[in-house]
Amino acid sequence: MVIAGLGGHAREVVDVLGYEQAPSFHFFEEFETGESNNWGFEINKVTDAERLRAIFTKDPDFVIAVGNPVLRQKFYTAFCDVGGKPFSVIASTSIISKNNVELGEGLNIMHLSFISSKVRIGNGTLVNCGVKIHHDSIIGDFCEISPNAIILGGCKVGNNCSIGSSATILPKVSIGNNVIIGAGSVVTKDIPDNMLAYGVPARVMKSRTASEHFINK
Repeated sequence: MVIAGLGGHAREVVDVLGYEQAPSFHFFEEFETGESNNWGFEINKVTDAERLRAIFTKDPDFVIAVGNPVLRQKFYTAFCDVGGKPFSVIASTSIISKNNVELGEGLNIMHLSFISSKVRIGNGTLVNCGVKIHHDSIIGDFCEISPNAIILGGCKVGNNCSIGSSATILPKVSIGNNVIIGAGSVVTKDIPDNMLAYGVPARVMKSRTASEHFINK
């Protein structure tokens, strides 16, 4: 298995997979960051597409272990292009309804998260620790739902969104594509595409371009 990332979220993902297996994983790091020094053992590091392709001929599974939505989509697309198969990491402590839940490929569903009935989550999305996604909500592709965020019933979250830690999205609110919601915000109204919004209640503070990288708020 290939793990895309070597930072803190990668270590949390490996905790879910089983830390005892970590020495057998291959870790992809595009640029040298020094994160491989923080694991306490020698990392099997991969940095180029040709070696990835060779690994995927034997074991095609890969896990996206970064939070940034832009990077999540980048890794997903690039790894699939060289023969990889997205693998979903789902913590045993998460609670997922058995009633009409649709889960995409390549997800991270972390510890103590809750996913209610008739929820749909797109490909490559991160549902972090303690997140609650309530009934009839739709979450798009390659989103980052940060720890303890609450998405109440009937909400829609577009693609490539970042929902900050402990933010609350009130029922039936729609959030467009490529949106950042700041930590601790309470979203009471719809948010259009390509916006940064935060506060209680959340207000749109500025527009963003779809190519901008995400910044934690």
